[in-house]
Amino acid sequence: MGFSGPQQAHFRPLVERAWHVHCNRTGRRRFDRAARDAWYRQNLMESVGTYTTKELNQVSDFDEVMLHFAIIADDKYWIDRLSQGDERRMRYLIKKRLSDLDELDPFTKHTWDYARATYAQMGLPKTIETTPARLLWKVFQALDTHVRQLDRLPLLPWDSTMQGRRMPMRAAPRQPDCKPVATSEKNPGHFY
Repeated sequence: MGFSGPQQAHFRPLVERAWHVHCNRTGRRRFDRAARDAWYRQNLMESVGTYTTKELNQVSDFDEVMLHFAIIADDKYWIDRLSQGDERRMRYLIKKRLSDLDELDPFTKHTWDYARATYAQMGLPKTIETTPARLLWKVFQALDTHVRQLDRLPLLPWDSTMQGRRMPMRAAPRQPDCKPVATSEKNPGHFY
């Protein structure tokens, strides 16, 4: 699929800086196009196993390639940013799920402190910024499950149709096929 336009706007200048650093270290001429092309393709092959960016994924491959060239260029900004990419994406998704909870339950403020109190058994740090990706993933899974459970509840307690609010399914690749199945008059239905 290749990188997007904004990704290319970051990628191409970083590659040029890495090429300049490589030339300064090895004594090569900067304007030798054939040497630059061979060096570029060799580094792509080392980092992601392909000779062209047209076949790369816009998320995982972008991070790997950018980190590879950032290390060559000694670009501390990109090295820091890319080494924290997973955590940054998980923090974004968690904040989205907390805002979904705010919509489903407007009487409670859903922040990181709410997540820490609700999932105390996970031993979460005080701030979301200091939480490692593996814990952030567990928190996201728990919040996502909680949002889906609240979303299934009827809008009113006496409403037995079991048709809830229908929050957007951000993490699901497709919406599950859930149909209420009535089991008795006292128990209005379960989702199967």
